[in-house]
Amino acid sequence: MARAGSEDRLSTAAVARMLSVTPATVRLWANKGLLNSTTTPGGHRRFERTEVEDFANRFGLGGEDTSGVRVLV
Repeated sequence: MARAGSEDRLSTAAVARMLSVTPATVRLWANKGLLNSTTTPGGHRRFERTEVEDFANRFGLGGEDTSGVRVLV
């Protein structure tokens, strides 16, 4: 059962799908401080949906068919 507000916190895999990148890319961005995350007691990263959406808008990622075009940040 999901906790209240958990739909606003995204896993690494969910962020990767949302931005059309690999989970490794999301982890790299988090490690570089480009994308803020918190860590669960189990050691998993969670990303705030609003921050991910802001990041996507800033760098032109996700939300559209890129037809195979990849963006390096």
